[in-house]
Amino acid sequence: MLSRKMHTAMLVEFGKRPAAGEVAANSSANDRENCCTSRLFVIDRKSGLHFLVDSGADVSIVPASKMKSTLTHNCDSKLYAANNTEIPTYGVRTLSVDLGLRRNFLWPFIVARTNKGILGADFLKKFNLIIDLKQRRLIDGETKLSIKGEISSISSENILSTLCKSVKFPELFQKFPDLTKPSWTPSHVKHGVKHYIPTSGRAVYSKPRPLDSKKTEDCKRGIRIHARK
Repeated sequence: MLSRKMHTAMLVEFGKRPAAGEVAANSSANDRENCCTSRLFVIDRKSGLHFLVDSGADVSIVPASKMKSTLTHNCDSKLYAANNTEIPTYGVRTLSVDLGLRRNFLWPFIVARTNKGILGADFLKKFNLIIDLKQRRLIDGETKLSIKGEISSISSENILSTLCKSVKFPELFQKFPDLTKPSWTPSHVKHGVKHYIPTSGRAVYSKPRPLDSKKTEDCKRGIRIHARK
């Protein structure tokens, strides 16, 4: 039989409370894990499409399955999953998004084979939108209005980038991220160098022809985007 002193010592050892530092460390680790996996989702009132709001995404994306037009070929923009798998892309569509913030957001989205739409850093920066995960809100920095969203965990499949991690000289691309990101706005030239191509003879031209209705609408949307710059 165990002595009463040894029995008491065992009870104290097995039943002791964890130190305050251990509790704080575990709580902090859990908070970091939730912060890394939890994201805000909002809804476009026009299409009913759920968008993942992710400031870590390089570009904004709309799922190819939500596009009514026929998708025939990949576009020049490249997207990669977290495991470096290339995500098929099918061009760019300019969409008008209504998030319930009393203004429409006209922006070009890359059409890709994904299961969720994404409002990326390019969209958030352009329209000055702020993510508030604690209050589950998306705040309009211009009008100070906000909307409630939903918080949900995401998998690695939803983490996309325009940079392939297996590319040669990754440090160079990380130093100049704009090399892999599509630009929807005119860039400002930082030098005064101009290039000329000498020509001679009569200028080559073709008779003007009307665009088809789809291309005409895309052009009009593009002009409206640049007119707002």
